[in-house]
Amino acid sequence: QSDETYVDPGLEDDFYSEQTFYYSHGNGILKVCGKPEPGCNLGWSIDLATFNGFTGKLERDGSDGKTCPYFFDEGVEVVFHEAAAMPTNKDDIRQIKKKRHIGNDHVHIIWNESHHNYRPETISGDFGNVQIQIRPLEPGEYGIGMYCDEQVKPFGPLVNGMVISADVLPIAVRAAAINGHRRATQVFFKTFMHPFAMRQEAINRIVEKHVNTSW
Repeated sequence: QSDETYVDPGLEDDFYSEQTFYYSHGNGILKVCGKPEPGCNLGWSIDLATFNGFTGKLERDGSDGKTCPYFFDEGVEVVFHEAAAMPTNKDDIRQIKKKRHIGNDHVHIIWNESHHNYRPETISGDFGNVQIQIRPLEPGEYGIGMYCDEQVKPFGPLVNGMVISADVLPIAVRAAAINGHRRATQVFFKTFMHPFAMRQEAINRIVEKHVNTSW
């Protein structure tokens, strides 16, 4: 899973306060990239109540929001935890339920319309090992800021300081989130194996177990 956070220029002072991290503000970040650019999609918006596939541990009863961005292809299945789409509990100044998801994601994607850089330590904890900051520049152009823990090996396609167009933004951000997650899990989970390698290992076990020595 990856998560998405939105920094509104009018709320930047509150955003950096630990007690007011998250907002159900506007359409959220990237709304699957939809806040400022409706065609900029990280994935498809799925209805959590009716979707029968992978939901990234989001509850189906609406307590984690009604929808979330979802993407899959022949090699990967991804759910993005969209902070701005999750309900805000006015009685909980720390928004623990939101942080339960956001705080356990290796990759954070931040849409930043403020005049300040997003601080990597904003959400504390052992996760958030890769942070992708997107800042709107001129119409149709976006600046990219990348933060990674020192242990995380380099990956692409995004690099710090890059400027990219709206046409490639969703594809590049999604690819960077997936690659960043893989790099982070390789560092922090020593037993991590790529699904293809796990499949090969399972096939080898089956062959060894059922081999006919008389052939």
